[in-house]
Amino acid sequence: RSIIPQVLNAHTKGPPGRIIIPPGKHFKLVLLKKIYLFIIPVAHMTGRIPREIGNLTMLKIVYLDFNNFEEIPNLSGSRGEVKELSMQRNGLKGPVPTYVFNMSSLTSLVLHGNSLNGSVPDNICLHLPSVEELHLAYNQFDGPLSSKFWQCKQLLILTLAINKFSGSIPRNIGNLSQLTELEISSNNLTGTTPNKIGNNLNGQIPSEIFNISTIAVISLTENQLSGSLPDISLGVPELQVLFVGLNPLNATLPVPFGNASSSLKKKKSGIKYGIQSIEWLNSNFCGRLGNLQGLDLNDNKLQGYIPYQLCQLDNLAQLMLNGNQFSGSIPSCLGNIAALRIPSLGFNLLTSTIPSSLWRLTLNLNLSSNLLNGSLSEDIHKLKVVTALDLSNNQLLGGVFVGAYIFVSNQALSTPGVVEDRRLNNLEANILPRDYLHKQYALKDLIDLALANNNLQGQISTSFGNLVSLQLLDLSQNNLSGMIPKSLEQLSHLKSLNLSFNRLQGEIPTGGPFQNFSAQSFVSNTALCVQPDSMDHISNGRRMDFDPTNTALQPQLLWRRFSHPQLLRSTNGFHESNLLGTGGFVYKGAISDGIYVAVKVFNLQIEGAFKSFDSECDVLSNIRH
Repeated sequence: RSIIPQVLNAHTKGPPGRIIIPPGKHFKLVLLKKIYLFIIPVAHMTGRIPREIGNLTMLKIVYLDFNNFEEIPNLSGSRGEVKELSMQRNGLKGPVPTYVFNMSSLTSLVLHGNSLNGSVPDNICLHLPSVEELHLAYNQFDGPLSSKFWQCKQLLILTLAINKFSGSIPRNIGNLSQLTELEISSNNLTGTTPNKIGNNLNGQIPSEIFNISTIAVISLTENQLSGSLPDISLGVPELQVLFVGLNPLNATLPVPFGNASSSLKKKKSGIKYGIQSIEWLNSNFCGRLGNLQGLDLNDNKLQGYIPYQLCQLDNLAQLMLNGNQFSGSIPSCLGNIAALRIPSLGFNLLTSTIPSSLWRLTLNLNLSSNLLNGSLSEDIHKLKVVTALDLSNNQLLGGVFVGAYIFVSNQALSTPGVVEDRRLNNLEANILPRDYLHKQYALKDLIDLALANNNLQGQISTSFGNLVSLQLLDLSQNNLSGMIPKSLEQLSHLKSLNLSFNRLQGEIPTGGPFQNFSAQSFVSNTALCVQPDSMDHISNGRRMDFDPTNTALQPQLLWRRFSHPQLLRSTNGFHESNLLGTGGFVYKGAISDGIYVAVKVFNLQIEGAFKSFDSECDVLSNIRH
């Protein structure tokens, strides 16, 4: 039942106007000869549009989006003047009525997001000569694509994605000189012409597709396209986005992009995942891309050297080359790109040292998982606004110092900013204080610092206590020694601490955030201990959660370790006078600092000795004295 019964009485005198039918209102369509804009907004209306709408002779624009109308209204009575018809997401079913594709005045037809089926007439452009936007995506259209789309000379946007079109893409589609957006993904297309996700296109990408001088987006992802990209240096000056990912391209990446777009972006979802072998050649790669701001070639198998011609991109702000096989050195001239803020070159095969010029500019620097070596330049302290820095999994040498800066190889590794969960692996280094550093560069905004799984040596610097914003500190799996500095008690925001698997010793601090840390934070150290009274510190109404029953924890976490000679001395060589009780194996001992201990001796030759030992440890570990 339509909730637009023939209701709408309107005056036909006066200038042409606009009428918006709001949901829930009832109007009657009579002879509204001067109405030119007919809008029913998102109203979830049902039924049929009254036939009288075809009598609105001055009607130019009809928007009926996001409703539940049963059919497309016949507007042929509007003297052929309707320019725009939009009925997206209405649940329309069946073939498109022939009168729709015969509305010669249409410049925009939007029918996507319905359940329309059937084929698109091959002569569609003959009857829609002025169409600029044709949106038929997200339907169930089938059959071949029109071989005469090229006759739609004014076409700017053509979206046919997520249908059931089959056959090949007409090669002459490249003659659409005004086209700015072409979307033909997720169909059953075959053949040798490029397009997007969900087809099985194969063969080489024809160069004709790059002759559309106004095109801004080309999407070719997830097909079986092979060979190399055509030279796009001349034909696509307005190109902004090029997607060719998930294809078995196996030749060379075209170096001379030439005139291609002032804002070309090869995005993460673009040239990605599927390229098997691509080499960058020494050629005029960046000649006329003066306004290029972003270049993303992440996650391919690009090989060879990073071309120095990238340095000619004066406006380049983001350079994403992660997950490839680039080798050689990092071009030092990258530091001369004044706009560069995010150079990301991780997971490659880059060698040599890190150019000192990179410390001039960056906001986010990722050089992780390469073969970089040597020391870092003193200029690293120029990273005034760095927010993320990842040098993990390299072969950097030297010392790591935490004071006003974090230093690697005796140089500043990071300055004020937010470094979130960055790992600096494989650093053979020390963590030592650096007293002469200036406070104005203190890492007061540093939130997460992870240096786990390295070969870091030496003591933990007391200047970690200056990292007042720190929420995560992970120094686990190193060779750190000495005591845990009490300055860490000042880190009031610290929520996660991991100092496990080191050679730390001495008393575990108990103030500040340490009241909330479990024994897992300190597992597998040489001789960490806590004072007995500190075990009963209360935090937020609960006991400090040292859980000795956790099999991952070791006794040295919470109690002192004693050597066999120490135990011999404390028990007078396990003399019977030190036995507690008769016929037992528990001895009283006195440690050199005056502490009395009970020492139980197990005869490991007796069957079940280890099991008995484990059982008693479980019992004793749960007893609170």
